[in-house]
Amino acid sequence: MNEVLLKIEDIELKTFSLDEANKLYQLIEKNRDYMGEWLTWVDKTKSVKDVEKIMQGWSERREKGERIHFGIWYQEKLIGVVSFNSIDKDCRKGSIGYWLDSDYQGKGIMTKSCECLIEYGFSDLNLHRIEISCATGNRKSRAIPERLGFTEEGIFRESELIRGGKLVDNHHYALLEQDWKK
Repeated sequence: MNEVLLKIEDIELKTFSLDEANKLYQLIEKNRDYMGEWLTWVDKTKSVKDVEKIMQGWSERREKGERIHFGIWYQEKLIGVVSFNSIDKDCRKGSIGYWLDSDYQGKGIMTKSCECLIEYGFSDLNLHRIEISCATGNRKSRAIPERLGFTEEGIFRESELIRGGKLVDNHHYALLEQDWKK
């Protein structure tokens, strides 16, 4: 059974169950071209079995408190993923990642989903700092932390390898607990 983290309007964030691997694979397949431009794991995800392995890894790391992934469900349809890709309990910080079906972009869904995850991070996970890193050219992704009040702390030069073996710069954003709206 999935854990519901948030229900706001028609959006729910739920952890994944293994029986949703096919749904997640179909969503990846549908968005492969645009997502693959920025996310290297997309080109390596070639089957439902690959997604099952990924989900098993997510589950193992969630049990250890190292990361947590949520499906974004809109009007009861899986349309994306938002996650703490890493959680460092000792330093009380986490790093957010996200992606959304191209058909649902521009509707505020990802901003609301990230907002919920941030609240969860500060209140339930006892984080002090939340980070987001986005490739320079990925303007839509960079708009999320900017909209949510993150501080851009710098640019990591040639810090990520993307499709075609291209190295890109990443803008690094952070939000401290005391700066988050209550």
